[in-house]
Amino acid sequence: MGHCHPRIISKMKEQIDDLNHTTTIYLNDQHSMYAEELADKLPEGLDCIYFTSSGSEANSIATQMARTYTQNYPILTFRNGYHGMGGAKHLTNIQTTNLHHIPETQGVEKMIFPDLYRG
Repeated sequence: MGHCHPRIISKMKEQIDDLNHTTTIYLNDQHSMYAEELADKLPEGLDCIYFTSSGSEANSIATQMARTYTQNYPILTFRNGYHGMGGAKHLTNIQTTNLHHIPETQGVEKMIFPDLYRG
């Protein structure tokens, strides 16, 4: 479409006029309406929707929820798996992200990705 395509810019402006801040910090009725629509499309029993601002935040809360639900603490992460920075840094298993030393978190086991070809 190229840089600053008029049709794309027009649609962006239209969206900004309608909704310009999507964080969950400021709750509004659109969040609950969307959550209900989404829950209706999910299988039976999956009816709890938790909105996050980023994938890192989602991975961080998913780790906490999994540990709470299962009562198991260890988490396995595969080599070269990127799961975020910040609160999810402990899950990321890529050597180049360790440019600044951050202490390892207990309960996270970093492992080699299985070789599906050779078993």
